[in-house]
Amino acid sequence: MKSYEKEIKNYEKEIKRLERAIHNLETESPAVRAAVERDISTNFFSFSNIAAIMTLWFLIGLLLSLITLSFYYFFNNNYFFGFLMFAGILYIISELGIYYNKKSLRENVKLCGRGILVYIILGYLLALVSIKYPETVFLFVVVFSLIYTIYSSITGDKAINQLKHLKNRKHSLYDNIDSLEQAIQKEELLKFEKKQRAKGLVKYDNMWGTPKQVKKWKEIGIGLNNNFADLSPYEFEEFVAGLFQKMGYSARKTPNTGDFGADVIATKKGETVLIEVKKYAEGNNVTPKEVQRTLGAIWKYKADKAVFVTTSDFTVRAREVESEGPIELWNKRILHQMVRKYFIETESENK
Repeated sequence: MKSYEKEIKNYEKEIKRLERAIHNLETESPAVRAAVERDISTNFFSFSNIAAIMTLWFLIGLLLSLITLSFYYFFNNNYFFGFLMFAGILYIISELGIYYNKKSLRENVKLCGRGILVYIILGYLLALVSIKYPETVFLFVVVFSLIYTIYSSITGDKAINQLKHLKNRKHSLYDNIDSLEQAIQKEELLKFEKKQRAKGLVKYDNMWGTPKQVKKWKEIGIGLNNNFADLSPYEFEEFVAGLFQKMGYSARKTPNTGDFGADVIATKKGETVLIEVKKYAEGNNVTPKEVQRTLGAIWKYKADKAVFVTTSDFTVRAREVESEGPIELWNKRILHQMVRKYFIETESENK
């Protein structure tokens, strides 16, 4: 387990290193981060991305042009066009913010502050030159924008691939940590279970207790403690079908209506058993008429014998009917014995 913990610490150190590298890349180029988030390439020559990338770098080139023109108009005391260009600058920055990361203008200016400052300085210098050489400056801006677009598109792919690799590696390390933590938990659980068994305790439903306690818990869980009071008559029929399945039979319920005295049909090794189930309160005993009805259903279902199961008991006369045909009468006592044998004792032996 110590080796697991050591590996986790090493992974956590590497994750911190990767997070610093990712932060540095994203800070240097918000466009790269945006491209990774949108899962696109910055390759200018990629036909599938050319429209998106041209739009991105066209906005950047236009931003530089507007900054230059804004300074130019202010220098020539043309404040109307100067402020108009300034408004255009804010609009372009806003559009870049939406394109990059869908953040507001203020957030994007804060995020790209260093880059925008460079554009302003460059625009200011170009505006000074443009007073004497306006055509030269215009040509420079166009050529610069084109060269910058192509350069950024080519070099952007490298940064994007690097960022994707770092993020994938980070996710991979988190997966490794999860696997190691699960292994640690499993190892600790096995040690705990070994200690509990060494004490003679048995596990049941995520609880540990003595065999006697577990037996009691099972009886409560099954419903023996309150004679299946929590089960509806329909659920009790399903439970009896499950009991016969535990006994090795293939059991199925009959339709809820028109069953002619048979709630479950069970078969095993060519033998067919008809089972009638009555969930009665104690003191409400089964009558001879009910037993005779089930006995008569044997021939209808072509069964070999019948079993009448009840949570109460049978009247004296009903017990006399038992000798009239192949039928077994299971009262509360016999039912509880069979449930303990096949649901509790047999399961304990298998474990």
